[in-house]
Amino acid sequence: MGIVDACKICALDIETTGLAKPTTNQSVADEIVQLAIVAEDHSVSYNQFFQPLRIDSLPKTLAVNNIPTSSLREEPLFHEQKQKIQTILNQYSLIVAYNVAFDIAFLTHQGIDLKNKALFCMMQAFSRYRFVLNPNRRIQRRYTLRQCADYFGIKPWGEEHDALADAHTVLSCYQALCNVLSNSLEEEV
Repeated sequence: MGIVDACKICALDIETTGLAKPTTNQSVADEIVQLAIVAEDHSVSYNQFFQPLRIDSLPKTLAVNNIPTSSLREEPLFHEQKQKIQTILNQYSLIVAYNVAFDIAFLTHQGIDLKNKALFCMMQAFSRYRFVLNPNRRIQRRYTLRQCADYFGIKPWGEEHDALADAHTVLSCYQALCNVLSNSLEEEV
Protein backbone atom coordinates (compact mmCIF):
# COMPACT_ATOMS: atom_id res chain seq x y z
CA MET A 1 0.00 0.00 0.00
CA GLY A 2 1.38 3.42 -0.98
CA ILE A 3 1.16 6.70 0.88
CA VAL A 4 -1.74 7.91 -1.28
CA ASP A 5 -3.61 4.66 -0.61
CA ALA A 6 -3.44 5.33 3.14
CA CYS A 7 -4.82 8.88 2.82
CA LYS A 8 -8.41 9.89 3.04
CA ILE A 9 -8.76 12.22 0.07
CA CYS A 10 -11.27 14.92 -0.82
CA ALA A 11 -11.45 17.53 -3.53
CA LEU A 12 -12.93 20.92 -2.92
CA ASP A 13 -13.76 24.06 -4.82
CA ILE A 14 -15.08 27.47 -3.89
CA GLU A 15 -16.80 30.22 -5.79
CA THR A 16 -16.18 33.75 -4.57
CA THR A 17 -17.26 37.35 -5.01
CA GLY A 18 -13.85 38.27 -6.40
CA LEU A 19 -10.42 37.03 -7.34
CA ALA A 20 -8.36 38.86 -4.73
CA LYS A 21 -7.14 36.44 -2.06
CA PRO A 22 -7.91 37.74 1.41
CA THR A 23 -5.07 39.03 3.54
CA THR A 24 -4.95 40.13 7.15
CA ASN A 25 -4.52 43.74 5.98
CA GLN A 26 -7.70 43.82 3.90
CA SER A 27 -10.54 45.70 5.52
CA VAL A 28 -13.05 44.45 2.97
CA ALA A 29 -12.26 40.99 1.66
CA ASP A 30 -13.94 39.09 -1.13
CA GLU A 31 -16.21 36.35 0.16
CA ILE A 32 -17.04 32.70 -0.47
CA VAL A 33 -20.46 32.22 -2.08
CA GLN A 34 -20.24 28.45 -2.62
CA LEU A 35 -18.17 25.61 -1.18
CA ALA A 36 -18.27 22.00 -2.35
CA ILE A 37 -16.35 19.05 -0.93
CA VAL A 38 -16.41 15.64 -2.60
CA ALA A 39 -14.92 12.41 -1.28
CA GLU A 40 -12.59 10.17 -3.27
CA ASP A 41 -15.55 8.04 -4.43
CA HIS A 42 -17.26 11.22 -5.73
CA SER A 43 -19.89 11.20 -2.98
CA VAL A 44 -20.80 14.73 -1.93
CA SER A 45 -19.57 15.53 1.57
CA TYR A 46 -20.73 19.15 1.47
CA ASN A 47 -22.26 21.58 -1.02
CA GLN A 48 -23.57 24.92 0.17
CA PHE A 49 -24.19 28.41 -1.14
CA PHE A 50 -23.57 31.33 1.22
CA GLN A 51 -25.00 34.78 1.58
CA PRO A 52 -22.14 37.27 1.37
CA LEU A 53 -22.16 40.18 3.80
CA ARG A 54 -21.99 42.70 0.92
CA ILE A 55 -24.69 41.10 -1.23
CA ASP A 56 -25.90 44.30 -2.94
CA SER A 57 -22.51 45.15 -4.47
CA LEU A 58 -21.93 41.86 -6.25
CA PRO A 59 -23.73 41.70 -9.61
CA LYS A 60 -20.60 41.75 -11.80
CA THR A 61 -18.77 39.02 -9.89
CA LEU A 62 -21.75 36.77 -9.48
CA ALA A 63 -22.45 37.02 -13.20
CA VAL A 64 -19.25 34.97 -13.74
CA ASN A 65 -20.62 32.21 -11.50
CA ASN A 66 -24.16 32.36 -12.91
CA ILE A 67 -25.50 32.76 -9.37
CA PRO A 68 -28.36 35.24 -9.11
CA THR A 69 -27.78 37.60 -6.19
CA SER A 70 -31.41 37.19 -5.17
CA SER A 71 -30.94 33.44 -4.65
CA LEU A 72 -28.18 34.06 -2.09
CA ARG A 73 -30.34 36.21 0.19
CA GLU A 74 -31.86 33.12 1.83
CA GLU A 75 -28.60 31.20 2.20
CA PRO A 76 -26.67 31.02 5.48
CA LEU A 77 -23.65 33.17 6.21
CA PHE A 78 -20.35 31.30 6.06
CA HIS A 79 -19.66 31.64 9.78
CA GLU A 80 -22.98 29.90 10.52
CA GLN A 81 -21.63 26.77 8.76
CA LYS A 82 -18.00 27.06 9.90
CA GLN A 83 -18.10 24.28 12.53
CA LYS A 84 -19.88 21.87 10.16
CA ILE A 85 -17.28 22.57 7.45
CA GLN A 86 -14.41 22.08 9.91
CA THR A 87 -15.87 18.77 11.09
CA ILE A 88 -16.16 17.52 7.50
CA LEU A 89 -12.64 18.61 6.53
CA ASN A 90 -11.23 17.02 9.68
CA GLN A 91 -12.14 13.62 8.18
CA TYR A 92 -9.62 14.06 5.36
CA SER A 93 -5.84 13.96 5.37
CA LEU A 94 -5.32 15.16 1.77
CA ILE A 95 -7.20 18.06 0.16
CA VAL A 96 -7.04 18.41 -3.62
CA ALA A 97 -8.07 21.64 -5.35
CA TYR A 98 -7.33 23.17 -8.72
CA ASN A 99 -5.75 26.38 -7.44
CA VAL A 100 -5.27 25.20 -3.87
CA ALA A 101 -3.57 28.40 -2.62
CA PHE A 102 -6.58 30.49 -3.67
CA ASP A 103 -9.18 28.21 -2.08
CA ILE A 104 -7.21 27.63 1.11
CA ALA A 105 -6.54 31.37 1.57
CA PHE A 106 -10.28 32.02 1.61
CA LEU A 107 -11.05 29.11 3.93
CA THR A 108 -8.34 29.95 6.45
CA HIS A 109 -9.38 33.62 6.36
CA GLN A 110 -12.80 32.39 7.49
CA GLY A 111 -11.21 30.52 10.40
CA ILE A 112 -11.05 27.00 8.96
CA ASP A 113 -8.01 25.21 10.42
CA LEU A 114 -6.07 23.31 7.76
CA LYS A 115 -2.62 23.33 9.39
CA ASN A 116 -2.34 19.54 9.60
CA LYS A 117 -3.66 18.83 6.11
CA ALA A 118 -1.66 17.78 3.08
CA LEU A 119 -2.62 20.02 0.17
CA PHE A 120 -2.36 19.09 -3.50
CA CYS A 121 -2.62 21.72 -6.23
CA MET A 122 -3.90 20.05 -9.38
CA MET A 123 -3.19 23.19 -11.42
CA GLN A 124 0.51 23.18 -10.49
CA ALA A 125 0.81 19.41 -10.85
CA PHE A 126 -0.77 19.41 -14.30
CA SER A 127 1.35 22.37 -15.40
CA ARG A 128 4.48 20.53 -14.30
CA TYR A 129 3.31 17.34 -15.95
CA ARG A 130 2.74 19.11 -19.26
CA PHE A 131 5.68 21.49 -18.76
CA VAL A 132 5.17 23.90 -21.61
CA LEU A 133 6.84 27.29 -21.35
CA ASN A 134 4.71 30.33 -22.02
CA PRO A 135 6.61 31.94 -24.92
CA ASN A 136 5.51 35.47 -23.96
CA ARG A 137 6.83 35.38 -20.40
CA ARG A 138 9.34 32.50 -20.47
CA ILE A 139 7.61 30.87 -17.51
CA GLN A 140 5.80 27.59 -17.18
CA ARG A 141 2.38 27.73 -18.77
CA ARG A 142 -0.68 27.33 -16.55
CA TYR A 143 -3.77 25.53 -17.73
CA THR A 144 -7.43 25.99 -16.90
CA LEU A 145 -9.43 23.22 -15.29
CA ARG A 146 -11.24 22.72 -18.60
CA GLN A 147 -7.93 22.28 -20.45
CA CYS A 148 -6.77 19.78 -17.84
CA ALA A 149 -10.01 17.80 -18.07
CA ASP A 150 -9.87 17.85 -21.88
CA TYR A 151 -6.30 16.54 -21.85
CA PHE A 152 -7.33 13.50 -19.79
CA GLY A 153 -10.55 13.00 -21.78
CA ILE A 154 -12.71 13.88 -18.77
CA LYS A 155 -16.10 15.34 -19.42
CA PRO A 156 -16.75 18.17 -16.94
CA TRP A 157 -19.34 17.21 -14.33
CA GLY A 158 -21.44 20.31 -14.99
CA GLU A 159 -21.18 24.02 -15.70
CA GLU A 160 -17.87 25.76 -15.10
CA HIS A 161 -17.83 28.01 -12.06
CA ASP A 162 -20.15 25.76 -10.08
CA ALA A 163 -18.16 24.58 -7.06
CA LEU A 164 -19.74 21.11 -7.00
CA ALA A 165 -19.16 20.44 -10.70
CA ASP A 166 -15.62 21.80 -10.47
CA ALA A 167 -14.78 19.75 -7.35
CA HIS A 168 -15.89 16.56 -9.15
CA THR A 169 -13.88 17.53 -12.24
CA VAL A 170 -10.77 18.31 -10.15
CA LEU A 171 -11.05 14.94 -8.42
CA SER A 172 -11.38 13.15 -11.76
CA CYS A 173 -8.31 14.98 -13.08
CA TYR A 174 -6.36 14.09 -9.93
CA GLN A 175 -7.30 10.43 -10.27
CA ALA A 176 -6.37 10.44 -13.96
CA LEU A 177 -2.97 12.02 -13.25
CA CYS A 178 -2.30 9.50 -10.46
CA ASN A 179 -3.15 6.65 -12.85
CA VAL A 180 -0.87 7.99 -15.59
CA LEU A 181 2.02 8.48 -13.16
CA SER A 182 1.45 5.10 -11.55
CA ASN A 183 1.42 3.36 -14.93
CA SER A 184 4.60 5.14 -16.05
CA LEU A 185 6.36 4.11 -12.82
CA GLU A 186 5.31 0.49 -13.32
CA GLU A 187 6.67 0.55 -16.87
CA GLU A 188 10.04 1.79 -15.61
CA VAL A 189 10.37 -1.04 -13.08
